Amino acid sequence: MTNQNAAQGTYYENLFSREIAKDPQNIKKIAEAFPELVPENQEIEFVIREGQYGKKSDVFIHTTEGHNFKASIKSFKGIGFNQVTRMKIEAFVYRFGFSDDFKQVLEKSTIRKARNSKINWISREDT
Repeated sequence: MTNQNAAQGTYYENLFSREIAKDPQNIKKIAEAFPELVPENQEIEFVIREGQYGKKSDVFIHTTEGHNFKASIKSFKGIGFNQVTRMKIEAFVYRFGFSDDFKQVLEKSTIRKARNSKINWISREDT
């Protein structure tokens, strides 16, 4: 049995780098979610897939005004063990404006998931 994660990741990185600049709605959605990355009135000029040379990032994005940033592309069917255990819960909760109660649920769930990677990330017992 071969590990399909690398092939799946490459597929989505290629898809992202080819398609994102074609549709202005894509840039608008990214700019709304991360206004510090795509300043107002800029467009994405090109996206390059960095592959194995990108270290932690998967793509390099360049805007028409010379603003550059790197991004990691994540693709999986369910929440992945690595994504859960590497997530900074405090930053995530703050970034998306979640409550302290939800933060506690995430913390409990992440600890449970780290102890046993085969279980669901969030379950009723965490709430």
